[in-house]
Amino acid sequence: LSGGSDPHGNSAYEKTADEYVKALTMLRRCFGTEKIYARIVANAFPKDQLLRLRDAGAVTYEPHLEVWDEKIFEKVCPGKAKYFGRQFWIDSALNAVEIFGRGNVCTQFVGGVELTPPYGFTTMDEGLRSTLEGVEFFARHGVASSFFMLWVVGGSILHAQGQLPPPLEYNVR
Repeated sequence: LSGGSDPHGNSAYEKTADEYVKALTMLRRCFGTEKIYARIVANAFPKDQLLRLRDAGAVTYEPHLEVWDEKIFEKVCPGKAKYFGRQFWIDSALNAVEIFGRGNVCTQFVGGVELTPPYGFTTMDEGLRSTLEGVEFFARHGVASSFFMLWVVGGSILHAQGQLPPPLEYNVR
C-alpha cells in the first residue's frame, strides 16, 4: 500500500495514518484475516501511528529515506526535510523494528541521486561510501535496505536541471 502524505494532524502524519488504517481495516474485513501481508510504503510515522498501523493489521513498513548524507538529504528531499527532518525518518524506521520486528522494516535509497550536481558527491567512491554507511547503519538496527536506480524523467526538477543518471558502473558497484 502506498499513497500521498499529509503532514498535518495532532501527531505527525496522523491524517495519512488514518487513511492507511481505513484501507487495512477494509482489507481485513474483505479477506477475513487479522493481518494484512502487504508492504506499507509510507512516510515516516511516530510510534503512536506505527502502533495504529500494526493494530490495524499491518505487518511490514517502509519509510524511504532516499539518500543517507544529511546535507544532500536537505537538497533532494526538501519536503521531508521541511516537515520533520532526516532524523525523524531514521527514528521512524528504528522504532518500527520494535513494533513490526527485524526483517519487517525496510528503507530505500535512490542509487545515484547522491552524485547529482551541484550538491552531490563528485566521485563514485564518495557516493558509494556514503550510501553503504547508511545501509550498514540500518542493518545493525534490523532495517533492510532496498535500492531504486535514479531515473531522470521529464517533469522532475532533475530533468529540468539537465541532470543525468549515474553511469552503469555506479549501479554495478
